[in-house]
Amino acid sequence: MNLFGYFDAAYGVHLDYKSQSASFLTLGKGPILVSCKKQKILTKSSTEAEIVAASDGSPTVVGVRRFLKAQGYKLEPSVIYQDNMSTMSLIKKGRPTSEASKHINIRHFFIKQLVDEGEIRVMHMPTEDMLADLLTKPLQGMKFRRLRDKLMNISN
Repeated sequence: MNLFGYFDAAYGVHLDYKSQSASFLTLGKGPILVSCKKQKILTKSSTEAEIVAASDGSPTVVGVRRFLKAQGYKLEPSVIYQDNMSTMSLIKKGRPTSEASKHINIRHFFIKQLVDEGEIRVMHMPTEDMLADLLTKPLQGMKFRRLRDKLMNISN
């Protein structure tokens, strides 16, 4: 058994230019937790909005992992899927990587500690397969149906 997280952000979509965070946690074949909320801070880039989404969602992953371990389940490191390569680079380094990212607050690098402790692994997922897009973007047609069916574990 393993816990998977899908984190995404829609940059600056609200009238006050704040971004939207979304996350899905799945266990086994289906979702166990879904979250969609407006970010509390203004971000200066889509990369920063994505790291805020991952940072804000990762404590939930830890909480669910600890609950499952307390129930006697053995878990591999949880996999966190991210579709932004710049965000993945920031998470792996655990600090700003350039002049463009040096303003990002250290609190958003909590996720790096979780990676170092072996609680989670961060893996890339192409945008077209990101389940959290269901909560951050107005999807229509085939893409909506494909992601919905994947989330609900419906095979065609």
